[in-house]
Amino acid sequence: MKSLKPNEMKKYRSRRLRKKLRVGEFQEFGVTIDLTFNQTVLEFEQALDELLAYVESQGYVFGGGGSMTCNEISGFLCKSERGTLTETQVTELKGWLQQMPWVTEFSVSGFIDAWHSDASAMDVQQF
Repeated sequence: MKSLKPNEMKKYRSRRLRKKLRVGEFQEFGVTIDLTFNQTVLEFEQALDELLAYVESQGYVFGGGGSMTCNEISGFLCKSERGTLTETQVTELKGWLQQMPWVTEFSVSGFIDAWHSDASAMDVQQF
């Protein structure tokens, strides 16, 4: 899919084309997650499996990862079906991350357009 620039996003298009390009009322939003975990509690693969189990149980998808020698995981989270994450869903995600004993620190960005985003313009909240 073609990535649109901000000035191209505002151009008038038919409803069918807006849906196809995922602009206007069809825009889809997700968030980025960066987390640090305690390697004495869980190893990297176990921590990633725990995160992915939660993500899949909620009907989301996660694109990202980390490294086997590092205690950090980062990536982008959005819904697996068409649509956008809600404030409530992001709040539930933050609550889940806070409850996990293996997560030492995390940050979740503000909403980012999943299809036409400029990653440099993200608003990130630290926890």
